[in-house]
Amino acid sequence: MREVRLTRYGRERTYVYVTCDTCGREFTKRKNFISDEKKNFCNTVCRAEYSEKLHGTASPDLKKCRKCGKTKSVGEFYARNLSKDKVTPDCKDCVKQARKEKYGSLTSYRAQRREATQRINRASSMRRKYGLSLQDYEDLLEQQGKVCAICGSPERRRMNGIVIPLSVDHCHETNKIRGLLCNDCNAGIAMLREDAEILRAAISYLERV
Repeated sequence: MREVRLTRYGRERTYVYVTCDTCGREFTKRKNFISDEKKNFCNTVCRAEYSEKLHGTASPDLKKCRKCGKTKSVGEFYARNLSKDKVTPDCKDCVKQARKEKYGSLTSYRAQRREATQRINRASSMRRKYGLSLQDYEDLLEQQGKVCAICGSPERRRMNGIVIPLSVDHCHETNKIRGLLCNDCNAGIAMLREDAEILRAAISYLERV
């Protein structure tokens, strides 16, 4: 496949030239989206035409599964509003089997999906608040030995039974990242207004006894 680097939606990515399975026109498609199991369509019209040819002869109450090839009742498919017929292309049995092969049990699947969602939300939040990528965070965490930059202990606070990540500490005046702190240390310096003089006074106070 011929590859080309294109800038779309403000980002440069690798695209490859593929042929539309409906009209035969050659067009570019993201390399990450190429799969032998997926069809290639240059636009939504061609996608709809292909779907019509595939399912047009069937009864409105029946649908042919893309994976197993069996014609089943539409009730045997999951709902999907983005599809023309409002159901998934694969039947429930095939979806469950593919999910089981990839993730194992349903509990494992849900846990992995929840973890992936949390990771995406964290990445978005750090990029928005601190201009920090998830990889930058991981690198900083490794540099600190995966412990708090002040107390030298790992995070102990949990949320829904899961240990929360170390907090990103930054200067509110310069927005410069200072390090990663556990929840206690991060809250402690915030309560003392991040003032070095107050912190030194607090140390002197503790050392008097």
